[in-house]
Amino acid sequence: MSVASRVDSYVTNMKMPWEKTAPKGTLVTVGAVECYLQKEDIESEIKFEKLWVKTSQSQVICMHWDQTSNNLLIGKDDGSLTILKVAADLSYTKFEEVVCE
Repeated sequence: MSVASRVDSYVTNMKMPWEKTAPKGTLVTVGAVECYLQKEDIESEIKFEKLWVKTSQSQVICMHWDQTSNNLLIGKDDGSLTILKVAADLSYTKFEEVVCE
């Protein structure tokens, strides 16, 4: 994503002082987290399979993967923290989202 595109998305997503709430239908994706699974084929080539994408209206600035609990912690530039509880028993194809404001 280009800088101009991200700035445009931020302006589109902003709640103006005269608005009581931000409009729901006009939110634009600014950041995203993509999940890939590493696979090895018969020729010993390393390949990656895209499993899912989690989009966000704020830029993702830091992440931490906790392998013991299968949780992905995502920090965003708006100050929010999102925890994705990824299901290892379903080959990491599903997740549950917990948002901490």
